[in-house]
Amino acid sequence: MNSIARIFGGIALATGMSLSTPAMTEEASPLAESEITIGFENDSRSGDEFISAETSFQARHAVIWNAFAAITEYPNLHKWIGEARFVGDTDDGTQEFLIEFKFPWPIGTRWSRVEVTREHGAEISWRQIEGDLNANQGRISFSSKGDQAHIHYRAIISVGVPAMFARPYKKKFVYEFLNAIKERVTTKPDSAPSMALVIQ
Repeated sequence: MNSIARIFGGIALATGMSLSTPAMTEEASPLAESEITIGFENDSRSGDEFISAETSFQARHAVIWNAFAAITEYPNLHKWIGEARFVGDTDDGTQEFLIEFKFPWPIGTRWSRVEVTREHGAEISWRQIEGDLNANQGRISFSSKGDQAHIHYRAIISVGVPAMFARPYKKKFVYEFLNAIKERVTTKPDSAPSMALVIQ
């Protein structure tokens, strides 16, 4: 086994992660492999690596929108989000939030102050304006047909370690987060915060 493989295997053993399939939290309502697609791609111009995910499940559009838009509730959805604090409104109509991530070793704790834009019912986008992540920007878009909601997630999350080591963490994070959203909107739809709470 070469040195890279030994390091990669050590990371997996240290965190209890599988090298092939991201683990899920016990609380999540699992999405089957046929229900979610997660992949990575490089931007040909910037060289940045995107993670993208697509999935669909049964949920009312307004309920799933509220669950994604309630950013200060994110720590309740994933253990790697330690804090998501509303900072304030901006002059151009966006909002700022301070997000603390508690990634496992070798990444560790990171923070990111982000500017969030909401297109009501259609898209949430964000970009880091300050923080110790190399990059944190992306968007989550929504569409629906009847009672079936479709979610498309696309983001650059650069945590300062080589991409080949960061990918399992990113995949695990996105997989578990989408599962937590699904559980909230399908089993406890009335618990999703209203937009009155989201907008402050």
